[in-house]
Amino acid sequence: WSTIATGGTNISVFKLMNAPEGYSLVVNGNDINIMSIDNAVVKNLTNNQIYGSFKAAMSSLEEGVLNELEILDNITTEERYIPANTQNVTISGTAGKDIVITRGGYNKSQTMFEANKGEKLTFKNLTLSGKGVDGITQSIISCDGNGLYFENVTLADFTTTAQGVIVVKRNGHAYFNGTTFASSESNKSDVYVFAGGVMHITGDNEIGTITLNKENDSATGISKIVMNVASQANAQAENPS
Repeated sequence: WSTIATGGTNISVFKLMNAPEGYSLVVNGNDINIMSIDNAVVKNLTNNQIYGSFKAAMSSLEEGVLNELEILDNITTEERYIPANTQNVTISGTAGKDIVITRGGYNKSQTMFEANKGEKLTFKNLTLSGKGVDGITQSIISCDGNGLYFENVTLADFTTTAQGVIVVKRNGHAYFNGTTFASSESNKSDVYVFAGGVMHITGDNEIGTITLNKENDSATGISKIVMNVASQANAQAENPS
């Protein structure tokens, strides 16, 4: 690619003229580049922009709308991602491809993603992987609010000493539909639900162990599992002593 501007990411002030077919303006870090779409790794279907890195795509999320990010090729995350309370994000794999998002080797005491309070964070049609990353002491994804969704997602090769690979915090709601945990390990469970948290299960899922915190939080109530009547979830619930 070629850099046309540095220190800014506002593509809207530029217009690409007389460029060869298949080239577009993209945000890459703090630069604006001209890039072949063949080299792009993320496309924001909401604003029709392409990006040379996942970090650049996440840094350019719009507020108050649904940001639909299509992952065009396998990527490795460079840091933890926590969308703002006013940012709703859907991260989907490209149709016809086995897209994998792998956790990078950054701070092992941090999550990979978090969904907090107001935003809705959805993963669709892809694999989230922890392959090659050891020593993680935090959950991989956590939610605290009405907003974590998995649709046709595999979580593979995660090893953590946290309570769960996925942690549903107080006031958190996590939704699973076609979710598979493959070779993921934690010291307690695949999914850990705190008091006041709710896990929603629909469709066919392969979940090893679900741990419900048995405490009754005076403000948020007990932890819960809500299963759709048509669900065929393969899950073993564990109530710790």
